[in-house]
Amino acid sequence: MLQYCRYQTYTVRNLLHCLATCRIDDACVSVVHERSVKLCHLGATTAFLNCSNMVAAPPGVAYYQQTVICQNTGIVRTKSDTCFCPEPYHGETCELIFRDCHDMKDAGVVGMGPRVVFPATAPAPFTVYCLLKFGRTFIFSRLVTGGLDFNRPWQDYVNGFGDISLDLNAEHWLGLEKMHHLTANPRTYKLRFQIILTNDSNWYTTFKEFKVMGSAQGYSFTVNPNPITFQVDDCMTSLVNTPFSTYDNDNDGSGGINCAESRGGGWWFKGANCAPVCSPLGKLTTDPAMWSGNPLDAFWSMQFGMVSLANISAYLL
Repeated sequence: MLQYCRYQTYTVRNLLHCLATCRIDDACVSVVHERSVKLCHLGATTAFLNCSNMVAAPPGVAYYQQTVICQNTGIVRTKSDTCFCPEPYHGETCELIFRDCHDMKDAGVVGMGPRVVFPATAPAPFTVYCLLKFGRTFIFSRLVTGGLDFNRPWQDYVNGFGDISLDLNAEHWLGLEKMHHLTANPRTYKLRFQIILTNDSNWYTTFKEFKVMGSAQGYSFTVNPNPITFQVDDCMTSLVNTPFSTYDNDNDGSGGINCAESRGGGWWFKGANCAPVCSPLGKLTTDPAMWSGNPLDAFWSMQFGMVSLANISAYLL
């Protein structure tokens, strides 16, 4: 039996009671059960491979230890002797961490919906919406017919708001702080905008090497100036290194106009003309006649013609 590292002793009814007592104690990985005196000694370590920390057990004394030690709050499945790992942890002993949806895709996880990730620089895990077939991590989604108000104060845009649920079209903004930690991962991300029109046609613009800076830089971003695909107007390239703006934290560099206030939503705005003219989180219109270039609309393109917008989303690849 184990000769040291017993940190707690209980009076128990029997061996099963002793083992159950160990199971509910996070530090316990082994027990010594003294049947005659009904004592259960909990241990914080297991036997060494050469058994150098073991001594012979006297009659009536039994030693048991876990054969699988699960890390990061993982739970041992008693029937299979394997670990059940709560997200964002995975691996044989829950020793690995899902940093983003890409990690889940690479590990063979399938499906779509809310998943818990833990980027390398984040102080704690958080929930994102994943489309695992493609490794997509959504940063915002909004509907023309949706009811979520995107005209929010600074702290809401930092922390995130809306509903990350099983519904792919649930409206939400992930949060600037979470975007910063995601794009600080040791991976190069693409940013893709997807626009769905009321005629069910899809339009995309994809940028390479997207990265959001931290709060000290006003959550400005960097991106490769050469988009991979370019089907809708470019709302990003001219705004590299521009701080994010909201109606109560105006960082657009224009003294005469508050762009976030006039556009009706937060974004990386710049200059007196609030360049660029498209504002994905701003005011929306359902009037097709307005889609020939109204700068107050959320995301416009001359190519849309008289067909209006139904959904805007953006995700990391």
